[in-house]
Amino acid sequence: RVFATLELGTAGGQPDAAVAFVVQLYYVLQNQGRLPELAGAVRSNVETMSHVPAWRAALALLYCETDQLAEARAELEILRAGGFEHPLNWSWTAYMQSLSEVASVLGDVSAAAALYERLCPLAGQVSVIVAIISCYGSYAL
Repeated sequence: RVFATLELGTAGGQPDAAVAFVVQLYYVLQNQGRLPELAGAVRSNVETMSHVPAWRAALALLYCETDQLAEARAELEILRAGGFEHPLNWSWTAYMQSLSEVASVLGDVSAAAALYERLCPLAGQVSVIVAIISCYGSYAL
């Protein structure tokens, strides 16, 4: 279904069809234990869309989930150098969710504290990325 959705979105001229595809494919491969297959595509998105910090956060999370913790720390440090800033737009939710998981996995208390301050006001809400792409669950978790 993920490939059919990409085909439909592309045929319909949806400019974000490829981005939505990678996000949805991430969850399919994660559930199949095949996340390493996606690393190249996510790294490519980091390089080609450097203005979207959510991709770097996603790469750091992918590294965490594939036991490449040194690589995850390196990506987290790049984001920390920018003050964990991200414009409040459609990818902010993915950015914050991914970074929170990375900080937790790495046991990075200072990163977690910085993210906590930003997420605390949203604790009663559910984390959704453009409702049609994915739902992470409660911000309070």
